[in-house]
Amino acid sequence: MLLKPEQLGRHLEEPLRPVYFVGGDELLLVEDACRAIVKTANGQGYTERERYDIGPGTDWSDVFSGASSMSLFSAKRVLDIRLSAKGVDRAGSDALRAYLENPIEETLVLVRAGPIEWRQRSSAWFKLLEKQAVVVLASTVSAQELPRWLGARARSVGLELSGDAIEALVDRAEGNLVAVQQELEKLRLLDHPPDKEITVGDLSLGNASHFETFELIDTAFLGDAARARKMLRTSRQEGIPIYMVIGALAAQLRRAYHVSIGRQERLARNRKRAVDAVTRRLSSHGIETSLVECGRLDQQAKGMLRGEAWDSLERLILTISGRSRSNLEREARYLGR
Repeated sequence: MLLKPEQLGRHLEEPLRPVYFVGGDELLLVEDACRAIVKTANGQGYTERERYDIGPGTDWSDVFSGASSMSLFSAKRVLDIRLSAKGVDRAGSDALRAYLENPIEETLVLVRAGPIEWRQRSSAWFKLLEKQAVVVLASTVSAQELPRWLGARARSVGLELSGDAIEALVDRAEGNLVAVQQELEKLRLLDHPPDKEITVGDLSLGNASHFETFELIDTAFLGDAARARKMLRTSRQEGIPIYMVIGALAAQLRRAYHVSIGRQERLARNRKRAVDAVTRRLSSHGIETSLVECGRLDQQAKGMLRGEAWDSLERLILTISGRSRSNLEREARYLGR
């Protein structure tokens, strides 16, 4: 079964299926869908959750063996499988295909993925996935759809935006839904009266950090390592949330990756120059590696890996700028808790 994110809510009113596969270009929508699935599963007695981060050399048999050895009286559980930016390899597709043929009772498998290329969607294992599981694909919200999406998103968190406020946020976000969500969260924390419409004037206090974050990313993409490092350290001193920087960086790296493999992206002129520069310097492989590193950074920022996430982020910024080769992917096994 293939669903759009907006169709998932009604589906979750029905009995849950054994396997859910959620992926797409929009990280925020992927996370929204996964959060809704997990919340529904918790409400239906799936009280345990096991997380598996899939990387190079992962033994897929280990992923499913724990669930298969459950005792008769074990609680229901969710297997939360998170794929790397490289997606599903041959071993993974074989393992998923085998599991679909014989799913484990009292277990819900949730696979989180990034963008799904057309070659994967046309493969035999993905066709089987669409037939025997629930597949949710979060495609990019187009420029034409973004104002309506933003208005609905604001209302879902109790905010009413004026037309000029929506227009300003759309212009500033440049299609980055993570940045849009961060702006809405800041507005929500300001505790506006519920009957007060938010105008463009109400946005002025919260936009400096957003602009600084994207200027930082563009500076790194253009290869100015010294200035990018200085800007990052200033952001840290000023208390800008690290999640804002990681989310924005991952979003722009995905756009650069799409450009590197020949896909069309709507880019402002100054951003196109930055994306073209990082694409020439890193190639699609280097950009993909940086996206994997963003995932590791997210884990470290949440305390799942030891170490200081801001320091690791600085190394990644220098790598993107062409001045470093160190990364968390090589060190993750030593930093696990």
